[in-house]
Amino acid sequence: MASDPSSPADNDSCEGDDLEDVDSAGEDAEVTGSGSARKRVSARTVLTGRGVTMAMLLSDGILEPGDACLSIDYLGQKFVGDLLPNGKIKWQGSNRVFNSPSAWAIHCKKMVNPSKKSGCGWASVKYKGKKLDIYKTIWFRKQRGANAPSPANTDESMEDEEEEEEEEEGKKEEAKKTEESATKKEPVAKPKGNDSQPGGAENRHDNSRPRRPVSEVTGGLKTTSAAAPLSLSLSGSFRVKQDVKERPSVKHTSLGSRDPDQDPNTLVEYSHFSALGKMQPFTMSITTNCLLLMDFHCHLTTSEVVGYLGGKWDPASQHLSILQAFPCRCRLGDKENAIVVEEEIRQGMMLRGLSLVGWYHSHPHCQADPSLRDVDCQMEYQVAMKGLGATYQPCVGFIVAPFPLSEPIVESAIQAFWVMPPPEHKPHEYGMPMSMNFTAIQDSYLTQDVVNEMKWVSDYYSGAPDFLFFKEPWHQDKTFLEKVKGSLAKKLPKDQVSGQLLDFVQSLLVTQQGQEKQTSR
Repeated sequence: MASDPSSPADNDSCEGDDLEDVDSAGEDAEVTGSGSARKRVSARTVLTGRGVTMAMLLSDGILEPGDACLSIDYLGQKFVGDLLPNGKIKWQGSNRVFNSPSAWAIHCKKMVNPSKKSGCGWASVKYKGKKLDIYKTIWFRKQRGANAPSPANTDESMEDEEEEEEEEEGKKEEAKKTEESATKKEPVAKPKGNDSQPGGAENRHDNSRPRRPVSEVTGGLKTTSAAAPLSLSLSGSFRVKQDVKERPSVKHTSLGSRDPDQDPNTLVEYSHFSALGKMQPFTMSITTNCLLLMDFHCHLTTSEVVGYLGGKWDPASQHLSILQAFPCRCRLGDKENAIVVEEEIRQGMMLRGLSLVGWYHSHPHCQADPSLRDVDCQMEYQVAMKGLGATYQPCVGFIVAPFPLSEPIVESAIQAFWVMPPPEHKPHEYGMPMSMNFTAIQDSYLTQDVVNEMKWVSDYYSGAPDFLFFKEPWHQDKTFLEKVKGSLAKKLPKDQVSGQLLDFVQSLLVTQQGQEKQTSR
């Protein structure tokens, strides 16, 4: 069932991408000689600055090779590379070697924004904190004399200035969206109850878990995000017996620019990479244990639930492995308790050697299409969970729809999505939610972590006004309990195909509710 983890990006050739750095035939810079490797440069190159290469700047002593001396900052993401003695660039995120600044820059930018088609690497790549075009100007003046003007009036320099303006505009827009999101959304929280260890009905609102899921621990990664704070800033509040009605989804193309009067709960249809003539930026797999726990969590209540996803990111193959779900046993609307829960999850991920790779939430009564609020949240998380230093790490969102009114089917709809940033020349548009394909990997056995989480999360919601009564009818002749068991049956590990886990689910939900009724009497 495993998918081929080869990266679509690896199929892109790095050679020949740096067209703006290469002049016409016969006029390119030529490096000859031995020892000091003295350089001969054409008159046109010295006049305009075109045709300058990293090797030329190295050979003239403008630059020096070194580790982690090159960097790219783009839409909140940072990429770090080594400058090799031959003038090529080795990206520390995957150890790939690029022939030129532009080849490396466009590759990294497409990972963040697949719609990115071009850009000048000399304006995007920094050497020891300063843009490379500054060092190109130094080289130019050295060739022509200290009083010679810099090639600021060339086409390339104009492209550099445009690139800088675009990047600054992109950064400002991301900061603006983050600020807007922060003012609109509140972290999740839990209802009142005992904070003792999980156990009987009296402990059902417990918010403690053995300290266990965020560390950037995958092979080859040199930094960790263990200190990076988690932040679920979803808006909403505790809702009981809410009025539900079918909600149609709109196409992204109909949204236009951001409108303060636009309902943030508007659902948006997914776009597909194939329809845009693009490839998915990375491949994904998720374990059945992870899907099982997500689905179970989302079935427990008529209100939205949220959780985090732990896994590993392989930068060499550009493959994201989602290995474990971490339900948030807290309610929407309580900032104080959300902080406690998120810290516990972060510590738990660290102990398991997992990275924070995404999040999930439920749409209890509507389809698994994201709302505008979901789109903004996902875009914010893609920036916040990007990795540190030399590493780039993607973040994905999952939406689980257990009881959609439009299509009452037994198995929950589970959709993975990623948001493509708006075009740089249209920064005020909404990001585009992209459907992400993933492969489900069947686990060999049910882990104790999953069993514990199922107990704790059901204890947490048990007795709450929005906790489902699983013996009540769901659709036609099926009860809610049959619906839950039917959906989970498609996600069982190999050692549970006999149905033992489903019997455990039944005893966990129905027996517990029987005890609640007895207590209430």
